[in-house]
Amino acid sequence: MKEYNTKQKESLLSFLRENNHASYTADELQKALPEVGKSTMYRLLAHLKDESLVSCSLKGRSRTYSYRKDGCIGHIHLLCRNCGRYIHLSESATEEILRIIASETGFTASKMDTEIKGVCRECLK
Repeated sequence: MKEYNTKQKESLLSFLRENNHASYTADELQKALPEVGKSTMYRLLAHLKDESLVSCSLKGRSRTYSYRKDGCIGHIHLLCRNCGRYIHLSESATEEILRIIASETGFTASKMDTEIKGVCRECLK
């Protein structure tokens, strides 16, 4: 099936790229991009998630979406529950955390789509 890049898709991707350290609900994205209709927004987000261009998380009862940078696999992400900031942990820190988990529990965690939720430094101030 041929892939189309619509103006709405480009607008959404551009917004998410420019704000790649934050996560947004579909409603927040739709308010930021009023030219993208609500049903189109949900359809685009599902498609972009399938393409691994955005990741989806839960913040309370809402799904939040954030842009996945090139090479944004293979490391843990930190998600602030207050502001939605999305922090990319280094690969070396990820490997160390996964090693500790395996050592202490015998559990082998996947570094694909792994998130730790908490509160970022800015929100703690």
